[in-house]
Amino acid sequence: MFAIELPQGCLSESSPHAPGVIEHVVVLEGKIELFVEGGGKRWWQGKCCASRRTSRMGIATGGRRQRRFTI
Repeated sequence: MFAIELPQGCLSESSPHAPGVIEHVVVLEGKIELFVEGGGKRWWQGKCCASRRTSRMGIATGGRRQRRFTI
């Protein structure tokens, strides 16, 4: 598990995972926008998801505060 902190206005992109890997994202603080397979969804503190991601993923932050989440 990784705890990640991103400043406002940041975009972080990651490579696809190997088949069978399940990724969990939990937003610990603030709001993020999660981009997977061409679509974007907004996530906020307390929101979580799990997926078998075999494509690139991007996480963007907006607003005025730092964002914290785990992967």
